Amino acid sequence: MITRFTNINVFNTSQRQFELLDVYIKDTIFYYIGNDIIPYDALVDGQGRYMIPGLIDSHMHIESSMTTPQEFSNTVLPLGTTTILADAHEVGNVFGYDGLVEYMNQTQRLDVFYAIPSSVPSTNPSLETTGGYVDETIVSKLALHPKVIALGEIMNFKDLTSDEDTLTKRIVSTFKEVKPNHPIEGHIPRISGLGLSKFIMQGIGSDHTQQTPQSLLEKTRNGLIIQLQEKSLNRALVETIIDYDLFNFVSLVTDDVMPDDLLNKGHLNHLIKKCISYGMKPVDAIYIATHTPAQRIQRFDRGMIAPGKIADAVILESLEHFEIYDVLKSGKSVNQLSKDPIPSFHEASLNSIKRAPLSYEDFVVTSSKAVETVRIMSREMGSTFTQEKHIQVPVKDGLLSWKECGLNLICVIERYGHNAPLKFGFVENGFDKPCALATSWAHDHHNILVMGNDIQKIVDAVNTIIVNQGGIICINDESVFAPLSYGGIVSLEPMDVLATKIEKIRDMMAKSGYISHNEIMSFCVLSLLVSPEIKISDKGYVNTTTQEILDWSV
Repeated sequence: MITRFTNINVFNTSQRQFELLDVYIKDTIFYYIGNDIIPYDALVDGQGRYMIPGLIDSHMHIESSMTTPQEFSNTVLPLGTTTILADAHEVGNVFGYDGLVEYMNQTQRLDVFYAIPSSVPSTNPSLETTGGYVDETIVSKLALHPKVIALGEIMNFKDLTSDEDTLTKRIVSTFKEVKPNHPIEGHIPRISGLGLSKFIMQGIGSDHTQQTPQSLLEKTRNGLIIQLQEKSLNRALVETIIDYDLFNFVSLVTDDVMPDDLLNKGHLNHLIKKCISYGMKPVDAIYIATHTPAQRIQRFDRGMIAPGKIADAVILESLEHFEIYDVLKSGKSVNQLSKDPIPSFHEASLNSIKRAPLSYEDFVVTSSKAVETVRIMSREMGSTFTQEKHIQVPVKDGLLSWKECGLNLICVIERYGHNAPLKFGFVENGFDKPCALATSWAHDHHNILVMGNDIQKIVDAVNTIIVNQGGIICINDESVFAPLSYGGIVSLEPMDVLATKIEKIRDMMAKSGYISHNEIMSFCVLSLLVSPEIKISDKGYVNTTTQEILDWSV
């Protein structure tokens, strides 16, 4: 079956420009692009529209959208994304090898390739408890899976650059042996100079963390591909890309996208629009969402409209506004394809919270002193970074008066059956109105993370998570709960239902005083032990630079 598209402006990747040409698609691949008329079976009039390659996301986590691969496919295909490289380290942290295989074996219309999670846990078992564990033996087994094409983001800077024999170094070495010359991804925040060189020398080829113009120039100068997520995109950064012609060294990625953002803003198409709004030419924004990521993940069968390439394409009504008219997946309009059904997972995957309900007394913080010097996490409200501060907190009747000091209580509750004792911390720049938020989706360990300034609300939120085997809940004057039945991290609800609940929870957080560009994800990163500078796990505070466990009392 040969379909001819005529009267359509075709994106010429090599020259980054459009040409009025005919495009012939034979079954699932591009067959011929040019002005010669050759035999065909069907004719489509492009009516002067624009055809570009399907968008490619070279770094993302499906579970960050709290949904299944199938529902994710249903959501992003109409938005122009046709290929992704996913790092399922959330599933890995909950279920380990068996869960990763079950998840990667899912089928959907979207082309999903996988990077092996390299940080399960993100640090080591002495600092955080996880349900799964990935070592070099697991890496060698997962590398044989047909969908695996990369090693996921290396986050543990200390272990990677250590002179000692570490798990991180063994994982990298094993992957290089089993899959030589395949991409190895990096998570390299605020690292420069010799430290950056040590990272790169281990084979790391990309970084997706938040960038400045200075870090962008240093990292690209050192050979890294910089994967730009939304929080890095601003006018200064875009102008730097343009001024230094860095289009072969940057690509657009989504990393973590909440369900409501997917429906309300979009996926890679949203980032392209943002680049254009900051002055980037549409052809250049398209290039870094198609060709550069295809080269980075070594999928040379896509990323441009050329003979023999997979016929993934986006047809645009408007170039300047990136208005999508249709999307082709392997030569067929996604509107003509059946939606991917939500799958059924193993029963054990739906019953993974192994913790008994807690009581009010469990969250009371006592002290025998008159005044405590308290270690707190101070949130940078414009980023995911936190700073350690020490403040004086009075003790009344043996109880620490943290609430009177404008603090929020925070706790990570171990959920994998060990019944570990609770370890507390305190947050500055949390809620300033009575509120509690609890979630079993917590970077990257996915124990139950809770924060609030009302103990009863904290208890109610935590117990809702436990009884319902996972989810995220916010309680202030009202209560909204989004169940996450699969492993406590993935919803089995349709995307629109899930997105409505998540949007409401984020709105409740904002109205209760929690300020962030991404309220839920910012909150979940408070327990990510590779994000500077102080975070919390089920073991207590952790200095993420020294990897030292700290108590709330100084």
